[in-house]
Amino acid sequence: MLNSRLLTIIATALFGGFIIYLDVFGGQDDFVKQNQEFMRRLVLGFLGIALFLQLLRLAAEWSEKPNSMAGSTIVELLLSVGRIVEQKVWRFRSVAATFSGNQAFQKLTQPELQIGLILKEVNDYLRSQHKMREDRLDATVLHKNGEKWDYLFNSNPNRNRTSANTLMTEQSTARHAHSNGRPVFFASKVAASKTKNYRLGLEESTDGSIYCYPVKVETKSGEKQFVITFATYGGCLCEKYNIQAERALSLIFREFSRRIELELVLWTIKGFKKEPRSAKVKIDPRRQKK
Repeated sequence: MLNSRLLTIIATALFGGFIIYLDVFGGQDDFVKQNQEFMRRLVLGFLGIALFLQLLRLAAEWSEKPNSMAGSTIVELLLSVGRIVEQKVWRFRSVAATFSGNQAFQKLTQPELQIGLILKEVNDYLRSQHKMREDRLDATVLHKNGEKWDYLFNSNPNRNRTSANTLMTEQSTARHAHSNGRPVFFASKVAASKTKNYRLGLEESTDGSIYCYPVKVETKSGEKQFVITFATYGGCLCEKYNIQAERALSLIFREFSRRIELELVLWTIKGFKKEPRSAKVKIDPRRQKK
């Protein structure tokens, strides 16, 4: 409540309007002229309350560092991206030391393994920086297979999801991003559902956040289409009026998504064939954090 940007805007507007009224019309208002000492104390009281609330808000922001765009958040992002790159460099070096013939590309290109690593890193990042439990996180890659959509990858195989076809034919964030060809982030899924930009599932009783990133790959046989999604359940990553946090989170998700996009391009080039049903991405339980 104390950290609400909306509350701050409303309070500032009301107090500013009150001061402007006193400055412009105070000399003509009989009540103000007859109660100057009371009005003076009222203004000083408002100033004191505003200062006190600002101090409380700063204290609240300090205590909620995991949800802020603090220095540690940037460090963790760099470490996550570094681990993703490190895994790829290690695989490339291993192939460079032993390859022969025309098998190098097949050995180098392991998009399914790399995407699994990236999805795991996103979950680890959200757990460490936003204190989200594993069961409240879900990352997926939707894929258009012929005329139908399916889940090509997902980070949480135990979650009951709305079918990919339903998401891509109804008012969902994934369809919104795919139709507009631009990534989109909604801090509040409930608020997005009211503007028909998110489809609330039957089991969604609490709010969360969602980010979707569309990917289209041109090939000789036609366009391959994907949508990368990151969603939280039972807790939002930031307040919906916190523009600065929304922009920062959008950039963070974009960096992870661009690395997945690269792997999807390689997946397409490699011609890797998958079954129509979801490819379950297993996350090593030894690396999960409580």
